[in-house]
Amino acid sequence: KSERKVKENTGKFIYNIENNGPTYIHKFTKQSFGNELDTLITKFDKEFLVKTDQIYLLENFTNDKTQLAEYIRRFGYFDFDSEDIFYLIDTAHSGDSIDIQLRIQAPEDDSIHRKYFIRDIDIYTVEDILTRDDSIPVKEVINYKDLTIHQEEQFLDEKVYYRNTLIESKQPFSIKKYNYTASRYVNMNLFKYVNIQYDKVASDSLDVNIYLTPTQHQNFEANVEASTSTRSFLGTSVSLSYINNNLYRKAQKLTVKLSAGTELQSFNSKAQLNIINTNLEIRQDIPRLLGFKKDRKDKTKTAPKTYIKAQANFQKWLQY
Repeated sequence: KSERKVKENTGKFIYNIENNGPTYIHKFTKQSFGNELDTLITKFDKEFLVKTDQIYLLENFTNDKTQLAEYIRRFGYFDFDSEDIFYLIDTAHSGDSIDIQLRIQAPEDDSIHRKYFIRDIDIYTVEDILTRDDSIPVKEVINYKDLTIHQEEQFLDEKVYYRNTLIESKQPFSIKKYNYTASRYVNMNLFKYVNIQYDKVASDSLDVNIYLTPTQHQNFEANVEASTSTRSFLGTSVSLSYINNNLYRKAQKLTVKLSAGTELQSFNSKAQLNIINTNLEIRQDIPRLLGFKKDRKDKTKTAPKTYIKAQANFQKWLQY
């Protein structure tokens, strides 16, 4: 019971709350579209959380809409969005069960959802792409297979661009290829910004512009350390490291580390050298599998790598 007063008038409300069981889905069906969407939804069927004889849970509907929309966008449906998916719920059944049908609404500016195919792919590797004057031509333009590469100077070999741009001309738009291409360029650690844009150029075609802003790809570091112990030890060490993330302009990573250290021990009130230790490590990371053909067949989120490592260590204990 509750009581409320409005303009000097008082009213009483009585609420009856019944503790019924959960609502179950009696039947879950999908609308027939008469096109490729039927096939895609059928292939996605095992991933649905909303199913016949399952408990009605609102979060399952939200998850299914998000996952199904991303899946459909892998196959060329550039404009498709989770908001295009909705459900019809029939509560005519007696008891705590309902019928649900999944439906997809047409886009606002078209009668059907259309597949888009990639036309031209342009890659721009230039400084400050957001503020750059577009009227100034880029010094170097390279056409390599289905890519047009624009650079102020050669920053990467054209084969590196080709292997890591998984978006392909004349192929359907794919949100998966978009994500994988962006991930590969980000993981190179060569670019401050990675931005991929699509422009509609026809009723079923897209041009792709990939903007890459280079960052500093070489780094040198030096460290000095000192340590002591209660056993009359005093240690010092020096370490130098050099990293080049773009060796030979092929996104290969070279790491060189050199360290040297000594340890002093107090003996008969005199400080004497006890040990000398030096270490050299050289490692090269090559972003492909050596011995395999260099192409786009390996469509993974991160590029496969080959590691080559050499290490040498020298220690000498001094006797007194």
